[in-house]
Amino acid sequence: MSCEIKWKETAVKKKSELTRGEQIQANLRSEEYRKFLFNNPDLFARPVREPQRIEFRETKHLCWHCNDEVVVATSRPRLRVYCDECKEGSEKEKQETLKKYVELKIRVMYERALKTLEKQGSIMAWYKEPAEAVLEKALAEPEKFSSSQEMIAVMELLRNEVKVVLQKRVGNYVIDMVLPDLFIGLEIDGYMHQYKRVHDNKRDVAIRAVLGEKWEIIRIPTHYVDENAGRLLRAANSIYKYKQKIRGENGGLIPAWFSTREHEHYKELFGKLKNIK
Repeated sequence: MSCEIKWKETAVKKKSELTRGEQIQANLRSEEYRKFLFNNPDLFARPVREPQRIEFRETKHLCWHCNDEVVVATSRPRLRVYCDECKEGSEKEKQETLKKYVELKIRVMYERALKTLEKQGSIMAWYKEPAEAVLEKALAEPEKFSSSQEMIAVMELLRNEVKVVLQKRVGNYVIDMVLPDLFIGLEIDGYMHQYKRVHDNKRDVAIRAVLGEKWEIIRIPTHYVDENAGRLLRAANSIYKYKQKIRGENGGLIPAWFSTREHEHYKELFGKLKNIK
């Protein structure tokens, strides 16, 4: 029997024939019952229970490393239990495992970067020294690289003898790489950045306010690096010159029409204006 048929049958029942649940549902429709519930908010509240006192008593548990019995002060330990001999060794083992994981991650990232350059038809002999420098830096300071595209970008810049400062802190923000001789802050953006254009634009404005008017923050999507890394430096220089030209023609500002990022930022600043182009 469908729900619709059941509802029709219930609707034609007399009040005396309704079940307890059906009576409650019917009463909920009445204004008086709603007022009654409103005036008695504690009617269906859960009773307040006194907090249970935790009794600490010595209990034996197995060590997670050697399975020897260990006496602890509670019957329900929330952390893994180790004996005195295994505790120090366990911490060292975790640190060594983490170190190996980070090194493996860096080497996989590095290999992916070289494979990408090979697929692009790059002359790999030109990248040997830059690649070795990138790998050495990445192994020494793993936090400097977060993607294979960033590694490729640094290799390309070093190949062209461009000075690069990685993960440079400027104000409250950190830039992927700074090219001090070119007055460029270079960001290599993954696909997730298309969902935070306004945030990125605000960030770029704040960074440029600290660095100065000569500087430009240039964002290169990762797929361009994957397609043709050899044009990275030329593209960055061209975008820099174009943005400086546009600023000179517009009182130091980048107009809303320049990119989707600027357009969305202007819309947030001034509201949804229909005539913004």
